[in-house]
Amino acid sequence: MTEAGIEDTSHSHSDIDSGEGRDPDLSGNVVTRLLSAVGSPRLTTFLFVTAIGLILLGTLSQVYQDMWEVIEGYFRSWVVLVELKVLFPPSFFTWALHTDWDALAINRFPFPGGALIGSLLFINLLAAHITRFKVKARGARLVVGLVVLAAGAVTTWLVIDAGHNRHGVQGEPMLAWSTLWILIQIGLVALFLACVAAFVYVWRAKRPGRTIELGLFGGTAALLAPLLVWVFAVGNANLLTHSSLRILYQLIQGQVAATVLLIGCVFLFNRRAGIVLLHGGVGLLMFGEFFVSHFAAEEQMVLQEGQTVSFARDIRSVELVIFSRSKSGRKKVVAVPLVTTGKTTRFIQGDTIDLDGLPFDMEIVKYFENSTVRPVRPGEANAADKGMGLRYVAEKDTPRRGVGGGRVDLASAYVKFLDKKTGAELGTYLLSQHFASRIVPQGIAVGDQGYGLGIRFKRSNKPYQLTLLDVRKDDYVGTSMPRNYSSLVRLKDPKRNVEFETKIWMNNPLRYAGETFYQSGYNVDARGHETSTLQLVKNTGWMIPYVACMIAATGMLAHFFVVLMAFLQRVDLRNKEPDTDDAASLPRRSESGRQVKKLPTLAKWLVPGMTLLLSALWIGSKAVPPHRSSTELNLDAFGALPLMYEGRVKPFDTLARNSLRVLSNRETFKDTNGQRQPAIRWLLDVIARPRDAEKYRVFRVDSLELLEALGLERRQGFRYSWEEIRSGTMGIQKQLAAISQQAPEERTY
Repeated sequence: MTEAGIEDTSHSHSDIDSGEGRDPDLSGNVVTRLLSAVGSPRLTTFLFVTAIGLILLGTLSQVYQDMWEVIEGYFRSWVVLVELKVLFPPSFFTWALHTDWDALAINRFPFPGGALIGSLLFINLLAAHITRFKVKARGARLVVGLVVLAAGAVTTWLVIDAGHNRHGVQGEPMLAWSTLWILIQIGLVALFLACVAAFVYVWRAKRPGRTIELGLFGGTAALLAPLLVWVFAVGNANLLTHSSLRILYQLIQGQVAATVLLIGCVFLFNRRAGIVLLHGGVGLLMFGEFFVSHFAAEEQMVLQEGQTVSFARDIRSVELVIFSRSKSGRKKVVAVPLVTTGKTTRFIQGDTIDLDGLPFDMEIVKYFENSTVRPVRPGEANAADKGMGLRYVAEKDTPRRGVGGGRVDLASAYVKFLDKKTGAELGTYLLSQHFASRIVPQGIAVGDQGYGLGIRFKRSNKPYQLTLLDVRKDDYVGTSMPRNYSSLVRLKDPKRNVEFETKIWMNNPLRYAGETFYQSGYNVDARGHETSTLQLVKNTGWMIPYVACMIAATGMLAHFFVVLMAFLQRVDLRNKEPDTDDAASLPRRSESGRQVKKLPTLAKWLVPGMTLLLSALWIGSKAVPPHRSSTELNLDAFGALPLMYEGRVKPFDTLARNSLRVLSNRETFKDTNGQRQPAIRWLLDVIARPRDAEKYRVFRVDSLELLEALGLERRQGFRYSWEEIRSGTMGIQKQLAAISQQAPEERTY
């Protein structure tokens, strides 16, 4: 140590030049530099930008791929080969519709997948913590911090695991909903009183520079006051029951875990505890996505009234099944996966299916992801030569794309069977999911053994049985629009000795044995049989996002509090009286040493005051109702009139906005003079002046084929008037009339 109390870190030339200590220093420097580069904020920014690009490409790809195919191919893969046509949506680039993309020499390019970007972000975060977020605690403080942090990790795991009951029906929480609501009320009152007390304390201190603290405590109290009025006047345990308090209960549990983790981080990292906890929440969220992608399952259970089912199906996966019966009469099922969660397997690519225990091999000749089946026409070529394929032909249909539509793809395949011993062809069969709905048996015989054949959605057997006792569809008054679906079911589980009846309806699922049953659909077939569709979700990590968000939010608030307190301390020091008279005359300097010019009081308040005044004037001008003459329609008054539409009472303005949004994707339109008008004006013109309304360009037509057929020019916004559409339709009718007058051999379409 030197006289000043600072450690002397100088070295002699002999110490530096000697090779004895150089290798550890160099290796340490290399590792440190490597970790600094890997944990660089620039790399973080680059990875975030790359992730945004991946989201854009995945969204555009849903024009050509199903949502689950995009999830598996883009967001859960390491590297994705993006097709070049994805970058040129046909709605914006008309030439893309007529381009043979497969003929291009380079028609796809590699891009980092979600798994690769997520892994690099995790490594980047880990390297940043190693290099920049070091443990500050020593001795007993270190031990206490590690113990509390371990307790927080255990608490986090217990909270996540508590959301899943693997043994039976999901029961009530440890706290009754009424007790939980009382505790919430007590907590809000305590927070309000604490803010008021802090405000009064700071106010009575009468110390300069405490405006920010007064605003913080006073603003929080002002926001809590109306909330408390609502809580005690309106909100009560009867209003906020299971369905409304359940999410709040999960967040409270996550907050308990986050608080324990924060205490441990404070012991270990001191002032940087908040940002460390924030990073921990982000890391947990990333782990949750990884966990869900590998272990979550989503299936369907379809039941007719009175039917008992003990299996569920995955509509994202298709399998080829072969049924046989042993001499004892026991049924044996062999399943071959063709599509798994939207991704085709190697068997679709032409690989021979060679399974032990079967006397034949199989080969997929043709496979249609989505198909239609029709009877064979006389003299028509047919790929099948056995079974139902002699009577029916399967044709490719457009698969469902995007995220909506409600349709389910029904696959078909032409399968060739080969004798395993001789290699001789046993025939080519048409197997289709359409046949399953018609209950059409189909099979192949080899020797004295018969085998049933079919294609179906992947099935998973359940240890319990579910019986649909009754299914209901409740409509809005005076309409056929569904307001609610509900299913009364009986669940019987012999292994757990459980049997009970329960009702499942929208937003009120059944939770049993780690699975959640949601009411998903309702259908009535041609014979009047009612069918209920239940969505089964098995997601052990469903609590991870709740806990991760509360951990990240707690970390952000803690870091904000630390920064705020440091700022307030600096303000407090600036406002203290200087110790000497000479200090008052010295110019104020910043932390970097540069002189800070003190602004006059008028300049400090002029700019924010003028900004606030102009903003208030602008808002006030928009709030003033427009002046109308005595002959002008009062659109606001008419729009407020109520009406009954599709079973709901709503104002005319809501009807106008919703209707125009359906036609035009907007709630306003431009009249013939180019002036922007509200939706209620359009509705009134449709009712009272239909000829004027026909001239408004409110119909959005973005299908390039339809525009070409109607003879409409492609314009920005793709919006057209009814006059333009009707004119194009009449042109098509004239062309068809002219063609119908020609001889059959001269007709061209």
